[in-house]
Amino acid sequence: MEETSLLTNYRGKAHLANKEALALNLESAVAHNARGQILEIEKQYQRALESFEEAIKLATDEDNLAGYYYNKAFVLNKLCRYEYALKMLDIAIALDNSNPRFTKLHAEIIAKYKSQGYHENSFRERQPENIFEHLGKGKTLSDQQHYEEALKEYELALLIDPFHVLAHTEKGNNLLKVNRYQEAIRAYDEALKKQANFTFAHVGKGHALYALNYFEKALKSYEEAIKLNTSDIFCYTYAGNILIKEGYYNEALQMYDKAVLFEDLPQPFYIGRGHALFGLGRYLEAYQTYVQAVTFHTHKTEVHLRLPDKLWLLASTLKCSHRPADVQLELFYCFLELGGIDPYLHQMFSHIGTLYEHLFDTHCVSAVACFKNVQMLHKMLTYLSEDKREDALTLIGQSKNRYMAQLLILLRPFVLPGLTSLASNIATEWEYTTQDDELAIPFFNVLDGYQVAQSDRDLFLARYYMAKGFYA
Repeated sequence: MEETSLLTNYRGKAHLANKEALALNLESAVAHNARGQILEIEKQYQRALESFEEAIKLATDEDNLAGYYYNKAFVLNKLCRYEYALKMLDIAIALDNSNPRFTKLHAEIIAKYKSQGYHENSFRERQPENIFEHLGKGKTLSDQQHYEEALKEYELALLIDPFHVLAHTEKGNNLLKVNRYQEAIRAYDEALKKQANFTFAHVGKGHALYALNYFEKALKSYEEAIKLNTSDIFCYTYAGNILIKEGYYNEALQMYDKAVLFEDLPQPFYIGRGHALFGLGRYLEAYQTYVQAVTFHTHKTEVHLRLPDKLWLLASTLKCSHRPADVQLELFYCFLELGGIDPYLHQMFSHIGTLYEHLFDTHCVSAVACFKNVQMLHKMLTYLSEDKREDALTLIGQSKNRYMAQLLILLRPFVLPGLTSLASNIATEWEYTTQDDELAIPFFNVLDGYQVAQSDRDLFLARYYMAKGFYA
C-alpha cells in the first residue's frame, strides 16, 4: 500500500484529517482512497474495499486511477478473493505498466492460489503477460492507424479475459475508427457492464451515437463522461453542437465554456462556440470566436485560401439582416483590423452605405449612438491609405452630397487627412434643397479644417445665399 508507514505512525491524526477532507468534499476520490488506506492498515478490509471502490467511481483523469485499482486488488487479496483481485490488477497494469508493485502483487496472488492446491486455469489465470502483450500490440497498431489489425489483437485479449474493461473499450475505439458504429456501441456497452463509471467507454459510446445521428442518446453519454470530468474536448464540443441543434444556446455555451481552458482546442470547438454565441445574439463575440476557428484552421492545415478571404465570408454572410446596424459596422471593423483588404473594400463600404440612416442620421439614432458609430468609422478609415478614404466615404454616402457632407461634419473632430478633394468637390457641386438648410452652414464651417481653398469656400457660401434668395 502507498504511504503505509506514514499512516501507521499517525493513524489517529490521519483519521481526523481524512474526516475533515471528506467533509469539505465528499466527491474527492483522493480522500476516499486515503480512507481506504487507513482502514486497510487497521485490517478493516471490507470497509477499505468500499472506500477504494468509491475512489474509483469518483476518479477524474487527473487522479491516480491505476493506484486506486491496485489498492482495491490489495485488499481483495487480503479477503482471499483472488480472481477478482487479478481482474483489478489487469486494469491497474493496463493503465500503468511501468509500476513493479503491480506485477509483484500479481505474482504473489498466483503463487498463493497455487499453494492452496488449485490449478492456475481454474480461475482463468492465463499467463497475464499474454493479455498485456495483446493490449500493447493493439495500442501500437492503432497508433499507426492499422485499425483492423489492432482489432484482432483486442479480440485475442478478450479471449483471454472476456471481462477486461480496457480491452472492450479499445475494441470499441478501433471499431469507431473504421466507422463500424453499431459494433462499437456494443463493445462500449460491454465495458460499461463491468464498470459503469469507466469514463473512456462513455466518451466512445457518445462519439459512436453522434456519428449515427442518435443525438439524444449521444448527449446522455457525453453528460455521463463530463460528470466524470473527462478531458476529451470533443465530448464538450459535440454535446454543445447537439444542444444548439435543439435551440438551447445558453446551455450549449455553458458546455463549451467548461472546456475553454483546455489546451489545443480544435477548430470545431471554436465554430460550435461561435454558433452558440450567435444564437444568443452576442454577434461580436461570435465573430471573434469564428476568427479563432479560421486562424486555427489556416495555421494547422496550411489551407491556401488567404485569411482575409475567410474573414470576409464570416463578416459578410452570417445573416447580416438579423444583426443591428452598429454590430455590422463593428464586424466590418474587425475584418479590417484583422487584415481585410481589397477586393472587398468596395463591397464593404457599399454595404455600410445601405445602413447609413441607422448609423449616422440623428433623426433615426441617438446622438450618443451616432457619435459611437462615427468613432468606429474613423478607426476603419485609419486602416486605409489616404487616397482610398474619399472613395470609402463616397460609397458610404451613396454618392449623395448631403450624406457625404454630413459625414465630413461628423468626422472633422478627428482631423483625418486625405479628404480635401472630396470636401472641395462637394463645396463646388452641391445642389441645395430645403432639406439641406441644417447642414449648409455647419459644412461651411468645417471646410477650412479640410484645407479647402478660400475661393471654393467663398463660392460655396455665395451659392448657398443665392439659393436662399438673399441675392437678386
